[in-house]
Amino acid sequence: MNVSYFCRTARLQASQWGFVQITKFQMELEEIDSRLSLYNAIQMSRFHLFTEKITMRFFLIPTLLACFLSQVAAADTVAQRTISVTGRGSASAPPDVASVNTGVITQAATAGEALKANTEIMQRIMKELKTQEIASKDIQTSNFSVSPEYRRDDRGRTQPEIVGYRVSNQLTVKVHNLPSLGGVLDALVKTGSNRINGITFGIDEPEGLLNQARNRAIKNATSKAALYASAMGVKVGPVISISEAAIATPRPQFMAARAMADSAVPIAAGEQQLTATINIVFGID
Repeated sequence: MNVSYFCRTARLQASQWGFVQITKFQMELEEIDSRLSLYNAIQMSRFHLFTEKITMRFFLIPTLLACFLSQVAAADTVAQRTISVTGRGSASAPPDVASVNTGVITQAATAGEALKANTEIMQRIMKELKTQEIASKDIQTSNFSVSPEYRRDDRGRTQPEIVGYRVSNQLTVKVHNLPSLGGVLDALVKTGSNRINGITFGIDEPEGLLNQARNRAIKNATSKAALYASAMGVKVGPVISISEAAIATPRPQFMAARAMADSAVPIAAGEQQLTATINIVFGID
């Protein structure tokens, strides 16, 4: 046998065998890759299913539970029998503070002249208030204005012609010593104040009086509930809710400025009445 032929044949067979082995290896790798892809897909599907279950557990179940509880509460509310009443109570006491709105209005041909005249009078008023022992914290400017005055025709219609200027300076003054209020008003007018818009009486610390009114309002409401329950042949149960309406306070008492006599102005302070309104819902036993 030819040796070279034998060698070529051996090499060819070895090459064919190697090609077959490589092909088998590649096929095995592809099969492994396919199995890995399938495994990953299965794991991802399981993960999504798990997250959906978690979402349902932590979001859907509490939502359903809340809806169920609200329906139960609504059913209990509808089934619960109640009595709703409104009680009112009042308490009165003499006022211990008064607020006076006073000031000066001046007119002149020019704004400067009107302002100068107004300032001079206001300085005298401020000095007089200190003489009357009014504390600085109880004196506050409430309004200040400078405005033109226009000419009016025979029919009282305003014409586009400025004939002068008007300056207004208003103060709010608190007077705690009510017996001296008449003397303070008299002194203000004598010093030059030509505007007193109103006097408001009040109680400096009304909480104690308000509590008296609230207690009376609660007693009034409780008495009404007992009356209604007795008429219906049932018993008043526990308080379910209680709320307070707006507190009714006295309206300001206004007084126009006028010429004062030499003696102090007589002032009647009267009493301050505060009214509380309470809304109460009782259960029925």
